[in-house]
Amino acid sequence: MPDNQPTSQHRFERSVVATAPKPGHQLAQAAFQLADQSVILSVIEGPENDALGFSGMATNFERTRLLRFGVRGSLWERVCELPRSPREPSVRQVFRHPRGEDSSPIGVAEARMVFSSLRAAGRPDADSAAVSYLLTDGQAVRAAVTGYQRGWYWEHVTVGIATAIWVLRADPVEGQQVTLTVEHVVGGERFEVTGAITYRDSIIGTAMPAQNTSTQPEKTNGHRLTQALTAEPLVAAR
Repeated sequence: MPDNQPTSQHRFERSVVATAPKPGHQLAQAAFQLADQSVILSVIEGPENDALGFSGMATNFERTRLLRFGVRGSLWERVCELPRSPREPSVRQVFRHPRGEDSSPIGVAEARMVFSSLRAAGRPDADSAAVSYLLTDGQAVRAAVTGYQRGWYWEHVTVGIATAIWVLRADPVEGQQVTLTVEHVVGGERFEVTGAITYRDSIIGTAMPAQNTSTQPEKTNGHRLTQALTAEPLVAAR
């Protein structure tokens, strides 16, 4: 007997519908110890240009939390402007309040990175690094980061993991916002960016608004939207 046909015209409609909210590709993976918990996180691009998502778990081997959250804001666009440093053996970042106050609004004071040439399988030029995050209370969180493209959005990854540590320690509410200054110290030079980040308890965030569901085909880049395709009546040829 043939397989049952799905009711939708497309087998995986969420994968093709124009309004389907989808995260971007994975930028890196991070593993670190936070208090009594072992944490594994995937750092995920987007879906917006100014957003990062995180998916993974935190466990003390008696209780395991499955993690899925995101951060969005102008900081990520500005972090893109920081200089790439693919040949530097180490890089340092300082996190502080934009008014120059001593305390960091995310509870992470700085990050120190030491790079490795260890490759990740299945990805071109994917590197790894050891990162030590110094918290404002004097504790250190040491992370192993793998599978990223060195010199390509590496700053997104390191700053992103710092904000993930903030989320896991502070447990912010949906929509909570902080403004952060990041000093990027490389080769004896200092570069600085400042921007806001907002916590959200989803990777994909708020769903996109519904599109026109008229029976008239609507076009985007020469292709009709799924809603229009599924709404069109079938007319038998005579």
